[in-house]
Amino acid sequence: MTQADSLQSSRPLTKDLNYRFQNWAFLGIMRLFRALGLARARQFGGWFARTLGPRIPVSNRARESLKASFPEKDKEEINQILVRMWDNLGRTFAEYPHLDQFDAYDGRGHISVSGTDTLDDIIAKGTGAIFVSGHFANWELLPLAASGVGLSGGEVYRAANNPYVDQWLVRQRTNHIYQDQIPKGSHGARKLLSVLKDRHYVVMLIDQKMNDGISVPLLGREAMTPPAAAQLSLRFNVPIVPASIVRKDDDTFHIHVFPPVTIEESGQKTQDIYALTLKLNQWLEERIREQPEQWLWLHRRWPKK
Repeated sequence: MTQADSLQSSRPLTKDLNYRFQNWAFLGIMRLFRALGLARARQFGGWFARTLGPRIPVSNRARESLKASFPEKDKEEINQILVRMWDNLGRTFAEYPHLDQFDAYDGRGHISVSGTDTLDDIIAKGTGAIFVSGHFANWELLPLAASGVGLSGGEVYRAANNPYVDQWLVRQRTNHIYQDQIPKGSHGARKLLSVLKDRHYVVMLIDQKMNDGISVPLLGREAMTPPAAAQLSLRFNVPIVPASIVRKDDDTFHIHVFPPVTIEESGQKTQDIYALTLKLNQWLEERIREQPEQWLWLHRRWPKK
């Protein structure tokens, strides 16, 4: 029995049927994208998303966040960012059934990597590391590249709302990225701690709202922010290594590995966690301002006004 099936009994029948219908539609789209091939799937996914996405209600949230983050930009500039964000999202969605074709080290040029001196230094020290980033470009390719270079460990993920869709996504990641998939929350905590204790590597995205996180500025406004990366880094004395990923015009990707984010520790746990989390948010802000159209603005990242 699958995990999704084992949870079925705890859900109302109508809700479970709705999940199954959504999953049936999702799998049909994934099969279509697979049949189209990578290049045509991207083209179709990008066209469909940039055509439909700006017209649906969730885009209003993105527009408001963009206006608040970039008050100097006019309506047309905001709309251009929004359309390009949807285009990137559609292409990313279309790439899921083609994850087996991505490799940063096979010479085909899908992914290029810079900042490898930082990576080599961390590997040589043998401390393990926490690699962090946000929902930029195709965010699945950062852990894929880490796994491809032989960094043993796992990636932390947020489960999809639909458990059947989540099962498919986890299987894709398990087959083509990391075998160790670590769900956010208490279910994955034991595995996450084990990976870091063994001086291996964890990849996590740190840009989503966390209601029980800590309030830290991002793009000029207070945002409830997950402190886990800072907490784990200070607890296990492992470096936090930010990495950016950018989709280029030819649909290849560039990953840049930045030097570890550090602070001068005060000895006050709460203060140090805040200071380190603040530095991470500042790093995220710089990347967002560089490529705003490649960040996922659909999250409810800030409190409602």
